[in-house]
Amino acid sequence: MRPFSSLGLKPFLWADEAAQKQIQARFYELSRKLHPDRTSHLPDEEREASEAQAAALNADYAKLRDVWRLMESVLATAKPDAGAPRKSGPPPSLAMEYFELQERLEDEGPSDELRVAADELRAEVEAEVRAAEAETLEVARRFPFAGFASQGADAPVPWTSADLASLAERLDRVRFGRSFLRDFDAKFARA
Repeated sequence: MRPFSSLGLKPFLWADEAAQKQIQARFYELSRKLHPDRTSHLPDEEREASEAQAAALNADYAKLRDVWRLMESVLATAKPDAGAPRKSGPPPSLAMEYFELQERLEDEGPSDELRVAADELRAEVEAEVRAAEAETLEVARRFPFAGFASQGADAPVPWTSADLASLAERLDRVRFGRSFLRDFDAKFARA
C-alpha cells in the first residue's frame, strides 16, 4: 500500500521525531540507489524505470512527512465506506450568522459594527477548526510508526474501516473549516 510500500514501511498515521528520522534515513538510502549518477550506465528502459521509481519514492516520502497529506493519502487509497454519504458543514447556528453577515454586508456595506461581528464569528469558526484538527490528530496518534515491513511484502494495515470512517469524518470537518475560513476571509476582508 502506497505510500508505505515504496519505503518498505509498516502502515502508520503518526510519526514522532525519532520515527521521522528513521523514515528519512530509509528515504536517503533508497534515493542514493536510484540516483541518476548510479543509473546513467543502464539501458534506456531500465534507467527510465529507475527514474519513475525515484519520482514515486519522492512523492511518497513527501506524503509521509506531512501528517495531513498522509491521512488524505491513506483515505484516498482505502476508500472507507465509499457508499456512505459523508457530509460536513458548519453548525447551523454559525451558518445562519454567516449568511446574516453576508446580507448585511451587501445591504449596508462595510462598517465597524459589521467588522466586529465578523471577527467574533471568525473566532468561533477558527476555534471549531482547531478542535477538529486536535480530534483528527488524536485519531492519527492511535496508529504510530511501527517500523519496517518484511522485504517485498505489504504489511497489514493496523486500522479498521470504522477507524478510517472516523478519520474521514474528522478530516472532512477540518477541510470544510479551513475552506470556510478562506472564503470568509475573502468575503469579509473589505468589511
